[in-house]
Amino acid sequence: MIRGEVETGGFRLRRVRRPGVVVAFVILMVALIAGAFVAGALLVNPADRAAAQAPDSIPVTYPVEERVVAEQLRLPGAYREGARLALHAGAPGGIAVVSRVTATAGTPLNWGDVVGEVSGRPRLAVPASIPLFRDIAVGDVGADVEAMEGFLATLGYDVYVDHEFEERSLWAVEAWYEARGYELDGSAVVIGELIGTPHGGETVASVAPVGTRLGGETPLVEIETTPPVVVARATVIQAQELQPGQPVRLSFGAGAPAETVIASVGAPVADESGAIGVDVTVTIPAALAVDAAAGRPALVEDMTAAEPTLAVPVIAIRQEGAVSYVLVDAGADDPARRVEVRVTAQASGWAALAPTDALTEGDLVSVAP
Repeated sequence: MIRGEVETGGFRLRRVRRPGVVVAFVILMVALIAGAFVAGALLVNPADRAAAQAPDSIPVTYPVEERVVAEQLRLPGAYREGARLALHAGAPGGIAVVSRVTATAGTPLNWGDVVGEVSGRPRLAVPASIPLFRDIAVGDVGADVEAMEGFLATLGYDVYVDHEFEERSLWAVEAWYEARGYELDGSAVVIGELIGTPHGGETVASVAPVGTRLGGETPLVEIETTPPVVVARATVIQAQELQPGQPVRLSFGAGAPAETVIASVGAPVADESGAIGVDVTVTIPAALAVDAAAGRPALVEDMTAAEPTLAVPVIAIRQEGAVSYVLVDAGADDPARRVEVRVTAQASGWAALAPTDALTEGDLVSVAP
């Protein structure tokens, strides 16, 4: 056996001559590893240090402004025909054929006007309240006579309005015919030449052309007992700002708009799809009668100018239950001040606020989440 070796179980291990050196080396390596770990833990990335030192949030504010917050009301609408009344005319003892047209579609038909000419004789408009059941001659008495004389008086003729038809009344009828370009046929009022209309002044909707053979379902003239309108559909919120008599602009297709008014604002009802809305009815001015009859799409636009009011960006509005509020900047050292508000309108990212003494133009409100 060589000196310095130890035999153990058949193996020979060389004896370490300087065990203290080995121990010192191990201690040194452990110290170096520990030092590296500590140094790594103490070193911090500059970006991480800046992020750690940054405040939790940066306040973002926007000033309260005085401005108009409104979207122009634009409601698509549909043309709706009015109710019509057919005025029929016959020719007792002969064929009823239109021999002359005197009425024009789109114009009013007043009491006393010539509705048209049938087989060479006029047909004149009178109040439907006159009970026309016989020809009226001098000496006749009755309620029909009184009603006829009352009508002649409204035309400006000097007659006695009573139950007896006198010569004065007959002269008035003759003058009325002459003023319309005709002569009275005989010495009596012929009921076959009179056509009653409900109110007088109704708009003529259609006129039978010359040569039309009348009878059956073919009328001489049709009048509108209720005028055609445009019906537009508004949301419940939009309808809250609308009322009968309010001026609006109405147009058909690419045609020029004309001013008119809202005739009525209905109650909220569901349409075929189940959506709740409000029907807004608009009258059609005479200037648009032709465009309306052509079936072009209608558009109703609001003419009311909105007034400036306090306004903030919509993102500044916060909600707590049913309460809306904003946070007003109170300075660097003071917490934000909570102000409850009521939003009256929204448009283009802005919210209009109801007047309040707690806010003034220029106040800074938080727009941060």
